[in-house]
Amino acid sequence: MLRDHSHLLKSFQETISKSEKECGSKLEEIRELCYSLNRCFGEFMVSDFSTGKLANSLTFWCYVESTEISGFTLYLSYCGLYRNAFDNIRHILESMVQSVYIDINHPGSSLKTKLEILKEIEDKKEYHASRLLQEKLDFKSLGCEGLDCKGLLNTAYKDLSKMVHPSHEKVIATFNDFMHSSENKSVILVNCAEVSKIFDSLKIVFDIFYVLIAANFPEFKKVMKKDQNFLDTVEKFNLTLLKKVLDNPNNCV
Repeated sequence: MLRDHSHLLKSFQETISKSEKECGSKLEEIRELCYSLNRCFGEFMVSDFSTGKLANSLTFWCYVESTEISGFTLYLSYCGLYRNAFDNIRHILESMVQSVYIDINHPGSSLKTKLEILKEIEDKKEYHASRLLQEKLDFKSLGCEGLDCKGLLNTAYKDLSKMVHPSHEKVIATFNDFMHSSENKSVILVNCAEVSKIFDSLKIVFDIFYVLIAANFPEFKKVMKKDQNFLDTVEKFNLTLLKKVLDNPNNCV
């Protein structure tokens, strides 16, 4: 594949074609998931941004970044670059959780100050997403009576971690593919099971993200509950945590 530029391009094109042929329906689900949720949420976030409310919100800019990274993740999935796709998903989650945490604890700070805080904490273990979800984020405003919101989020995070971390199964699959290929033919590694895991991982990330938004930004939770397109998307893709929160009869919003 790396012998020259033309072979490199040919290999990528063959992989994309094979991915579309073998995993096209699941790749389309990834596209639809990302597009539908980003469109719904983007509509009311951008409307608030235009009024100046979100100009200093790190969560808003994290959302903007996540829309771009979602597209990259789909592209990487088409190219068979699954480990890179999982790295993107992990980055989205870490950024989302840290951004929400900073916005909550520094509500009056400028965006520049918040970015300096992010630089300070992003590599510290006690500020990784798992620790923030377990110890530092507050769920009192969520209307969680009857629901263990913190427990549900931590379980979702653990499920996600199992999916996105490297696995020996991928190494074995790569080895077997090479062993069964001829010396003169490049190996096109397409794995629809990995594509399915990427889809499931993105669902968990968006589920966690929107629950955190609902927990800490009540004005957005009100919009979520009134936006039928958003509710239909949550139902279609079975975002279980968010459904429980929005359907909670003890939730007065």
